[in-house]
Order: sequence, then C-alpha cells, then structure tokens
Amino acid sequence: MERFLTAALAGLWTGVLAGIGVAAWIVAHPSENHGQVTFAEKGMGEGLAMLGGGILAGLMVCAAVALLTYFVFPAQLRLVQTASATAILGMALWGAIVYFQKPPEKFAAYVGLLDVEVRIPKSQMDGRGLQDRVVIAMAQWIPPRHFAPKFHDEGDATVLETSMTVPYRHDWTVTVASAGKGQLWFKLGWEDHPSAAIPWTDWMTPTENQWPGSQGITVRCRWRLAPSYILRA
Repeated sequence: MERFLTAALAGLWTGVLAGIGVAAWIVAHPSENHGQVTFAEKGMGEGLAMLGGGILAGLMVCAAVALLTYFVFPAQLRLVQTASATAILGMALWGAIVYFQKPPEKFAAYVGLLDVEVRIPKSQMDGRGLQDRVVIAMAQWIPPRHFAPKFHDEGDATVLETSMTVPYRHDWTVTVASAGKGQLWFKLGWEDHPSAAIPWTDWMTPTENQWPGSQGITVRCRWRLAPSYILRA
C-alpha cells in the first residue's frame, strides 16, 4: 500500500506540473493566422489546444512517473516520498500566495479632469429653475466628455457640480451659459499644460460678459489627473 500511495503522489504532482508547462508553452507560442479563420475562432482553437494538450501531457507524465516509481528499489522509496512531499508542499504554498495576493491596480492611462462648481443664488431661480438650463463649458470649445451635473443646496444658493475632460488649454476660461439669459466668463489664468494637480480656486465672480441679474453667481474650479477607467462609468 505504501508503494502504491508513493507512486500515486509522485505521478500526481509531476503530471500537474507537466500539464501546466505544456499549456503555458502553447500560450507562449500561438499559431499564425493567415486569414482563413476569424480572430474568435483562432482564440477558441488555441484555448482548446491549451486545455487538451495540458490534460494529455499531464496524464502521460503522471502514468509514466507513477509506473516508474512503483518499481523503484525499497531503499529509494524514502527519497521519492521526501521529494514528493517537498514538491507538493511548495505547490500548495505557491497556490496560496497566488490566491490571496491582491494585484496592484493598473490603469491604461490618465486623463485631465476639470472639476467645476457653479453657485447660483436661489433668488435667480424661476419656474423650472435656472440650474436646469445652465450649460458649463470652456471658452470657444466644448469638451468632448461631460459628466452629468449634480446639485445640492448651500444656504440661500444652489451649487451645480460637474466635471469635463480637459487635458490642456491655451485659454483656461470657463463659461456658464443659460438660455435666454446670456453667458458668463470666468478666466482662470492657468498655464497651458499643468505640471501637477491644481487645487480648488476661491469662489470667482465673472470676469466678462455679465448679464443683467447675474450678481451673486460664482464659480470655483480645480484640475486633476484621474484614471481613464472613469470614462467607462
């Protein structure tokens, strides 16, 4: 019985290693695609080859090692048991490390985000509310990606929060427009290519193009780098 268990364990761990090795070799040496099959078909074929090749190699090595180990001399049986125990313990430890290891977060790239908050006195609200008709952009340019604005109350005012992708600008001027009212300009005066994150500015009053009754509307901004995965949210 001892000889049988020793042979089974030796065949087991060597077969597992052989199967993993063959599967890894198939992944590292993909077949060439000459256009006869699609990318999906090629990927499916390689996956089946990796699975089938790994299982076949594992079974063959397992059977061969188990058979050879079963007929070793009694004096060598302890050596085989020690080698098998060490190998199985090492594989178990490696598996535990891989399973519990948390991989570091990886980002394909970073994007420049301009965060804008617009503070509008509630006295400016009429009907459905001014905040429903406000458009926030950059002077002479609409950024390609806006995030849906959020609203919250601060005392006697409503604050609109939004973000937009702005990697760099020659003229850092934020515009706040409202249908039937006009457009307010807020000049930030930042460098064209920020070298680091820019913290929140103070609340700013319009620098140009004030419309009648726009008193009290203020803006504050910041610029930061954010991982690109947020664009998929």
